[in-house]
Amino acid sequence: MGSLKTDDGISSHSRLHPDVISISQEQIRQFIEHAHAVLDEVLAKLDTCLGIESQTLEALSPLDQESDGIVRLLWSPAQTNPNYDRILFGGHTDMGTMTLLFNIAGGLQVLPAGCENCKENWRYIKPEPGCAVVNVGDTLVEWTGGLLRSSLHRVVTAPGDQAMVQRHSVAYLVRAKRNASLQRLKGGTIPPLAPGEEDETRSVDEWNEWKSRQIVLGQLKPETRGGRNM
Repeated sequence: MGSLKTDDGISSHSRLHPDVISISQEQIRQFIEHAHAVLDEVLAKLDTCLGIESQTLEALSPLDQESDGIVRLLWSPAQTNPNYDRILFGGHTDMGTMTLLFNIAGGLQVLPAGCENCKENWRYIKPEPGCAVVNVGDTLVEWTGGLLRSSLHRVVTAPGDQAMVQRHSVAYLVRAKRNASLQRLKGGTIPPLAPGEEDETRSVDEWNEWKSRQIVLGQLKPETRGGRNM
């Protein structure tokens, strides 16, 4: 597995990459620009559906400013026993704005909202030719006051004969620009703060760091978030 920061060339911190990434940086850069343009279209549609000002979400996660956005290159080995179920990437939600996932072999699973976290309740997301998976991140949940939902998902051994082949996938994870506010957006269908409810004062970076630390310490359990009724 390898990762490439999407703000390479913008950030003041230089980074060293494995040769396989270094020699392909121009191709990867073109992929980043194309993938980001696709997600900008998705964010524009969300602006419209939420009834907020045009380009609001795009402005919070631009490509031309420093962020913790990354391209993640994922690999899982072929299984010698197709009947052996193995969790390759444990259940989690994405902390960023949105994720675009490209994969051919199966193995991605989602736990439907409201379901107990047990093996029988996880559902495979079948790859569709010519399509990518779009996943809402926790930051969007916070910005929309819990209106949008970030789903708990994981990667397991692919079903059937697919288990016998290596699984390669590419994930483009968009995150908010450096020091962006996590305060709830205002307007449209986004619910206002309830009486006594306090708005988030931390930046997106601070909140992500806090959440990661809480999960590592076992004080916060990864779970599906958001999805409140309009």
